[in-house]
Amino acid sequence: MSTGVCAIVGVGPAMGRAIAKTFADEGLNLALLARDANRIEQYAAEIRASGASVHALSMDTTDRQSVETAFGEVRAQLGEPDILVYNPAVLKKEAPSELEPDALTETLGIMLFGAMHCVRTVLPGMRRRGSGTILFTGGGFAIDPSTTYGSHSIGKAALRNYAHSLFLELRDEGIHAGTVTITRPVEESGDRTAEAVAGRYLELYKQDRADWNWEIIK
Repeated sequence: MSTGVCAIVGVGPAMGRAIAKTFADEGLNLALLARDANRIEQYAAEIRASGASVHALSMDTTDRQSVETAFGEVRAQLGEPDILVYNPAVLKKEAPSELEPDALTETLGIMLFGAMHCVRTVLPGMRRRGSGTILFTGGGFAIDPSTTYGSHSIGKAALRNYAHSLFLELRDEGIHAGTVTITRPVEESGDRTAEAVAGRYLELYKQDRADWNWEIIK
């Protein structure tokens, strides 16, 4: 079992909730952050019922001040995050040739810039300790782009590049950055349930430092 603080950003009914349950089962104290305060409080209550320590906080990842305020509350209630998991995404049908720059900026605001806000907020504490884990939810369209979901493909490709760059920059400081690149939708049974995929985040977190890698493709 582990101890520490895991902040999960973008907690919805599938992957976010499964990731939260997985890290709660490891004994970590959880901070669940998303825009919809009522929804994440429901998830928090569900996980608390298992005996875990869970705090739910509303946050807009596209607003740097909102991010700093929310993580200030995380520090006050739980302490500095040991783990950051960034899970938000935008999935809209848009052919690449039809993309408008403003629409793409909106998508990148959630999928990339929001991740950057969160990383820049938790990184000073991780650097002071000389340890930490930063994980992102990647997507298969980052590797094999879609002609149907143009902005999503670009957003995931940018996030994947960012994750790899962080890995290279931070590994010598004792901070492990990486991404779980999910190539197909999760399923209700078998080895592609949300719970099974969530186990890959835990796998990255628990890797020995000598064996760190920056991506698991699932």
